[in-house]
Amino acid sequence: MKQWFMMLSSREKTLVSIAAVLVPILLIWLLLLQPMLNKHTALAEQIEDRSAILQNMRQQSAEIKILERSGGNRKTVSTGNPQQKVDSALRTWRLRSTLGEMSAPNSTTVRLNLRDAEADNIMRFLFDLETKYGLTVKDFSMKPTKDVGKANANLTLEVQ
Repeated sequence: MKQWFMMLSSREKTLVSIAAVLVPILLIWLLLLQPMLNKHTALAEQIEDRSAILQNMRQQSAEIKILERSGGNRKTVSTGNPQQKVDSALRTWRLRSTLGEMSAPNSTTVRLNLRDAEADNIMRFLFDLETKYGLTVKDFSMKPTKDVGKANANLTLEVQ
């Protein structure tokens, strides 16, 4: 190798020497530093997004605490059969057609399965049950379906 280098002209020696320095630097940049910098930038953006979400959640938490203390908009809870309450709320939120199965293991508990239901309507349905009908969610699982915005839900409701 040394003999080959010595046989080169002075201009070629200069080019080979420069290349011998630049190629390792370029490889270090391309293989190590640039991916690290890209990952650092992506993580920094993620931290900013999460910080903004956290700040928003803190503000909402403070608002919720204020509303809980004031308690001004409490609705009266209706009395009656829990299954009838659930059925009424299902109709209100157009979820009756998605009902797979509804059972009442005892007088204070209702279990139901919703299939391919609008996820927003499921959440509104649950809010309605809690605020208007006095039912709480004892057990809940929700899995998305292939359709955007739809989900399958299994839930157990109990009278408060």
